[in-house]
Amino acid sequence: MISSLFDTASIRDLQLKNRFVRSATAEGLATVDGCPSQRLKDVYCALADGEVGFIITSGSYIEEWEKLPETLGFLSPFAIYDDRYIEPWKDVINAVH
Repeated sequence: MISSLFDTASIRDLQLKNRFVRSATAEGLATVDGCPSQRLKDVYCALADGEVGFIITSGSYIEEWEKLPETLGFLSPFAIYDDRYIEPWKDVINAVH
């Protein structure tokens, strides 16, 4: 059987509308303190509106000391080392769903 990108798919118990996957990228759309920004939320919502079936977020630092100095010219990465990041991510996730 030949499958199509438009066919449903599943990953364990997660049912996907189609097989379009937005892989992890370095958007650089975190706020200075590592939270997802409104711009990132808009990007993810646009992907969902475009019917991307599965969105993978970019890498995040899990310890505060891992944040690179902004003087190195890197894009702003996300942080997940503290519970204060839960609510901002819930807001993004709820908007995408």
